[in-house]
Amino acid sequence: MLLFSIFLDLFNLFTPIHLIILSIVVAGGVAGVTYLAIFLITSSKDDLTEKSILDSSLTGIFIGTPKFSMGSMLYVNQAMADLFGTTVELLLCDEFLPERYWGHEYQRPEFIQMVKKKKTINSLEIKFRNEQGEFWWGRMSCKFIDATTGTRIQGTLIDITEKKKFEEILTNYNETLQQEISKRTKERDEIQRVSILGLSKITEYRDPETGNHVLRMAHYSKIIARILTHHPKYKGYITDLYVDEIFISAPLHDIGKVGIEDKILKKPGKLTNEEFEIMKFHTIYGGDTLKDIERQLSFQSFLTLGKEIAYNHHQKWDGTGYPNYSPERLPTLGIDGHKALSGEEIPLSARIVALADVYDALTSKRCYRKDAMSHEMAKELILNEAGKHFDPDIIDAFISSEKQFIEILSRFKD
Repeated sequence: MLLFSIFLDLFNLFTPIHLIILSIVVAGGVAGVTYLAIFLITSSKDDLTEKSILDSSLTGIFIGTPKFSMGSMLYVNQAMADLFGTTVELLLCDEFLPERYWGHEYQRPEFIQMVKKKKTINSLEIKFRNEQGEFWWGRMSCKFIDATTGTRIQGTLIDITEKKKFEEILTNYNETLQQEISKRTKERDEIQRVSILGLSKITEYRDPETGNHVLRMAHYSKIIARILTHHPKYKGYITDLYVDEIFISAPLHDIGKVGIEDKILKKPGKLTNEEFEIMKFHTIYGGDTLKDIERQLSFQSFLTLGKEIAYNHHQKWDGTGYPNYSPERLPTLGIDGHKALSGEEIPLSARIVALADVYDALTSKRCYRKDAMSHEMAKELILNEAGKHFDPDIIDAFISSEKQFIEILSRFKD
């Protein structure tokens, strides 16, 4: 009955003539089983098309009884024998997938336990070894049968060694490509960083008293942005990339000052109303310069934040900041950044840099002020401007990061 059940599972697409033969088997008992076995094993192509298809299939086909100590093969086709570099006859006389055929990923006991547990295995990739000791990769699909007639595993096996080699080549190529992309990205970032420092230095050369101003306020801006990542309002908006880009872009805030004449830019003491109106134009000069550069790029870059910052870092939370010109007053320029903004109309990047810029101006020497303020004095002035000059959220971030501000102030002295 065991052989009958096995063959019935394997040849479930028998033609009517074979069903008649199976009926003879049922009636004939052991003699019938013997007849059927001889029939299946010895039949010619003309006698049994179905068996011929199985025997000549390029896919390895097997049926075996799984036992840890031994077991045996009940049926294998030529493709199965070819995979292991042996013959059908030798496989049928051997154990069920003997230990010498297994690679490092699986061993026969582990495999049998897995099949018993899962009942059906689909497309499992296993490393095997043939009779010549050569490793190869196979893909096996099989089913565990536990019937009253006994247990068995029946399934198929194909060689996927070339596929695995291609996958390895592709993996190595992808790793190399990723390394190259990472290298190029780092090079691009370094070029951006150096370019921005170079641009920001232009302003410093015009006004040497600013010293390490751009470096300090870049760090202050990054500190505030990092603190705000924990604020529910900005979750998902302030990303790690945003924090990095505001650090890169913040030094560009005053790049427009290259368009302001020296007698105003370097004037000791307070500016006249007329001079101050001219000074205000540095926000427009800087913003428009960065906007023109941005237009020539085919992708969004750090210059987007740089433009926002240059235009709006002198805007105030209560709407009394600048630039506050109507488009009619500036017919030769675009309209971006020319009107007064208030509250959350002001880009977040500009709100952050506004506080960083003022804090550094207060705690540094300037041509219009003899001595730098202490941290405590600057802090008091900034707190008094909460809700007026500065966004209250930015103020809170500043207060929670005081120690870091003091460290930056000390580390990058003029």
